Amino acid sequence: MPKNIWIGSKTKKKFKKNIKGVVKGLSRKITVYLTDRESECPNCYYDKLNDRSSGVAKVAPSSPTYFTVGRCPVCGGRGVIITSRKKCINANITWNPTQESLNALSFNEAGSTGVTKVQIKTDPCYLELIRDCKKVILDGVSCKLATPPLLRGLGTESILVAIFFTEDTMKVRE
Repeated sequence: MPKNIWIGSKTKKKFKKNIKGVVKGLSRKITVYLTDRESECPNCYYDKLNDRSSGVAKVAPSSPTYFTVGRCPVCGGRGVIITSRKKCINANITWNPTQESLNALSFNEAGSTGVTKVQIKTDPCYLELIRDCKKVILDGVSCKLATPPLLRGLGTESILVAIFFTEDTMKVRE
């Protein structure tokens, strides 16, 4: 058998097209939450020393959001407006990808916790989105990125694979 066997570009393109079709056909919508964006409140002055609103209005007294006493009605006294950013993408979801038992405990540096692993497979164009995400919602469950996402497949550019841990804990009724 020859030592220098390589896979041609035509085969790689065909594989990439087929694997994208499989992921598209088996995928579901997931919500990816990015880090929140903060911007200074347009209604009041921001106090950098105390990290909150200074309690003084920027706007003219004729403005409907003008205030003289109390908290700013726009930012609630925080001094910044926090905008949550999210994006919906399609991904193939696999719960417990290592075939562990459903109620298995995972052991880590902090001890044992009842977290579940989740693996997603999606288009490689979402690499930066997944890498920089704060959390994702998979089937209604909040999950946090466990390891950096990887590009897999022929030529390592066919599919994006990422592993997440569940963040939600089971609530015990009393």
